[in-house]
Formats: sequence, structure tokens, C-alpha cells
Amino acid sequence: MSALSIIVIKLAKPLTDNCPMATDPATNGEMPHSATFKVADLDAVERHVSGVGVSGDERTSDTLVLDPADTFNAVWAFTIRELPDDLRGS
Repeated sequence: MSALSIIVIKLAKPLTDNCPMATDPATNGEMPHSATFKVADLDAVERHVSGVGVSGDERTSDTLVLDPADTFNAVWAFTIRELPDDLRGS
């Protein structure tokens, strides 16, 4: 049996000049501002990142955001919730 992996990338452009997405490149250089990954098991992600020395910055019942200090100032998040505009469905 083969596994199928689908990647959906959504690009965003800041609507104002004073939001974090607009000001981030001046501070951190040209790099992705953030990425959110939909996962099946948020607890497993939390155990894994903790095991490799990466701290969580914020945890809710459906989302884990990593500490930007541990991720080169990028915002990496993991979630089990449905992502807006996800064309794959559930």
C-alpha cells in the first residue's frame, strides 16, 4: 500500500505596513514569516519537539506554536483543526 502526501502552500501579502508580517523581513531577513502544519497527533508533535530541545511558545487544545527563539525567529505552528481554504476537505 502506498501513502499519499499532499502539501498545500498559501502565500500571503501584508495589508498594512505595520503588521508583524510586513516588519519581520527588516528584523530577520528574507525568510518565511510563518508556517502552520496540520497534524494528526498534536501531543506526539509536542513530545518530539521537546525531545529535540525546541520549546513551545503557546499551546491550546488544538494548536502548538513553537518559540521563535528556537526556530531562527520564524513562527512554526502545528494544529489539528481544519485549515481555512483547505481544498482537500476533511
